[in-house]
Amino acid sequence: MPEPLKSGTDSKCTVLITHDVDALHRWDSDHLRHLLRTFPESWKEQGLKAPARIPWALLRRFWDAPPLAERIYQAFVLEKEYQVHATYFFFSPLRTHRRLRDGWYGEKTRFRSGQRLSAFWEELQASGFEIGLHLSTGAHENPAAIKAEWESLKQRVPKLACNRSHCMKFKPGLTDKALKEAGALADLSLLKPDPASALLRIPADLWDGYLEAGGHSPDAVDSLWFEWEQSLEEAYANQRLLTILLHPENAGANQLLERLLEWIKTREVWTPTVSEFLASNPRSL
Repeated sequence: MPEPLKSGTDSKCTVLITHDVDALHRWDSDHLRHLLRTFPESWKEQGLKAPARIPWALLRRFWDAPPLAERIYQAFVLEKEYQVHATYFFFSPLRTHRRLRDGWYGEKTRFRSGQRLSAFWEELQASGFEIGLHLSTGAHENPAAIKAEWESLKQRVPKLACNRSHCMKFKPGLTDKALKEAGALADLSLLKPDPASALLRIPADLWDGYLEAGGHSPDAVDSLWFEWEQSLEEAYANQRLLTILLHPENAGANQLLERLLEWIKTREVWTPTVSEFLASNPRSL
């Protein structure tokens, strides 16, 4: 395997690999508390379907194989094996502003093999990976809540520098301004670049949403990879930046990731974290 490229000046294109970690486990104590706390919201939105979410969550765990946390760790191991760096977006330890569709985990949530999530955060950072804030849907319109979530995660991630809002929730003129004031440098939400934004916008070019809708069958992965490969080859030919968004808890996401890593391995591609990319492109700030 060739040595990884150290900077964009050595490469023909740059690929930012990013992951949104929306869930770690289903039907643990954190999940149950989340379902109960958000039940009024669920009832208002879903009516009689709301009570069904609890037994549904119980059943879901029986076909989560391998477990969600294990898939997330497998993505990390794959990237280390291929000597690339990635940026993982996690919800803040502060859960006050979480809503129905937000993740329910916390820094003390069991991750894998008795490990707490906070220990995995330390392992990611020690390995040269980056952690960003996955801003909760309940915080995006509230500057105080945005600041509180940012500061809560920053206590565990001292080099915190970027955000991606969950469910693409964003209020023009407020969300990015509050994030900027809190200390963010870039936003990687699925939003178009905005010259008037207080933050550098780096929207995702390719993402794995089709795996949620189409399942994780080999045909679904093949179909999505066919689209990705065309975009990657075009970016490579034109020396462009391309941003990838994966949800490692999605079945099939790691198969897609491995194909991406194999594609990168045979080409002159730089794969930095978001902060590494920003540091090499000071004009972008």
